[in-house]
Amino acid sequence: MVRELHEKSEYMRTRLRQRGFGLGTSETHIMPIVIRDEPAWIRLHHLLYARGFYLVPFVYPGVRQGEERLRLNATRGHSCSEVDALVDTLAECRELDREASTCQASSS
Repeated sequence: MVRELHEKSEYMRTRLRQRGFGLGTSETHIMPIVIRDEPAWIRLHHLLYARGFYLVPFVYPGVRQGEERLRLNATRGHSCSEVDALVDTLAECRELDREASTCQASSS
């Protein structure tokens, strides 16, 4: 059982890093997606939630300002296709947020 958890965790970690997500130094099944921008993590959290994914947000005073993050936990129960769906949705939402931020900055 433990080996399976490690394998699923490594699969999730690899997929997240392949898509450019910063995970800090985590090497466990608990992975922080470090955002470092409070408005951005709030928008990302809402976009993900609207698509059926709930990632636990960590914000000040739980972490230092500028080190905001969303936390994921890999479990033995996650299939590779579920992990792929999450990672793809994270990447899609991150891109939507970047586009919206660029449009807002351009119109200011």
